[in-house]
Amino acid sequence: MTDTRKTFALVGCSKKKRVSKNSFSDFVPARELYTSDLFQKRVAHVESRGLPWFILSAKSGCIAPITPLRLYDIKMGDKAPIDVAAWHVGAASQFVDLLYHDWDIRDLKEVEVELHAGSNYSKPLADILVLLGIRVILPVRGMGIGQQLKHYKESVSS
Repeated sequence: MTDTRKTFALVGCSKKKRVSKNSFSDFVPARELYTSDLFQKRVAHVESRGLPWFILSAKSGCIAPITPLRLYDIKMGDKAPIDVAAWHVGAASQFVDLLYHDWDIRDLKEVEVELHAGSNYSKPLADILVLLGIRVILPVRGMGIGQQLKHYKESVSS
């Protein structure tokens, strides 16, 4: 039996962001806002494999890379537990909306998601997606940042 699932990637945002003199008033595409080495390597990894991908933003949830954002300073670790719970449910809902409206996917069992994000972003979200019938892969689960950087660098250069 052939697996016909469509694979998507969800990439965690980064604390390090683009700065300009009008950073808090200028909008930039989300993919250009995050500037950390880890974020850049995650993006290069998923793009080198041709995967459609979305960003998990601590502020905005699950968004397309072209979504215009302003600079912000919100971290998952600073949120109250109720806000973290709301974020995870909201991000799952946003992702399902994107699948339905932008990809015309009606059966979530046809979807596979690679979560390229830290545990603050992936832990409850992965469980929610699985409950919805989506297959979830955590390719860097348990890896430190240095190990992740090496993993992504090697995957793009091979």
